Amino acid sequence: MYLVFSVILLYHLYAPSFDLLSPFLKTVLIAAMLYFSVFIVLLSSRIVILSYVLLCVAGIYHLTRRPTFFLPVASAFLGVIILIALIDPIPRYRSMQEPFVAESYSPNADGIYAYSTGIRKSLWVLGGIAMTEVNPVVGTGTGDVNDTLRKIGERNGIRNSLDSFDPHNEFVFIQIALGSLGMLSLLACFVLPTWSAFQQKDFMYVAFMLLFVSVCMTESALESQKGVVFFTIFN
Repeated sequence: MYLVFSVILLYHLYAPSFDLLSPFLKTVLIAAMLYFSVFIVLLSSRIVILSYVLLCVAGIYHLTRRPTFFLPVASAFLGVIILIALIDPIPRYRSMQEPFVAESYSPNADGIYAYSTGIRKSLWVLGGIAMTEVNPVVGTGTGDVNDTLRKIGERNGIRNSLDSFDPHNEFVFIQIALGSLGMLSLLACFVLPTWSAFQQKDFMYVAFMLLFVSVCMTESALESQKGVVFFTIFN
């Protein structure tokens, strides 16, 4: 997420004046973006890669409004990202240890989810059950989400090898912790400033919010210090 935002910053700062830069600075800028992109595609989660590709497409669309040398470079840049994503070397290597097949979603003989795909699935299931059992208006309270999911897991025999009970979804987490009131507040924090930025054509902020909301779909991003600091500084 942080590397993607670094690329967004580079684009925001240098794309408008790219034609005015020296050949050396152009080369350095393109090399830096490609360097970041390789690490993003190889090491990021699939939701971050998808968000990055969408942001690249939006950036190229924005560049088509003015004929510049940066447009073909950006198009080639996006092509490299898609090619690396199709090759998908890291998940292929990971698949040697963790088969991306049906059994990875199921618990082992001891009833414990051991694969990351199965662990994520089990936590989302626990989150779904918890949302139907806690108070729908005010939730179970801040600080009680993990304990709530743990109790539900013990009652339903759902366990994982990491002994983790974080639902790995910020929206599910907030709904369980703070209910619909908290969910409405969270959506307001995301939607209202994004709509205002879109009207003011502040596309950097829109890109930042798209990236952060995407991460919130698969991580409890606002439940860690680094997530809170990142969102607070750039929001």
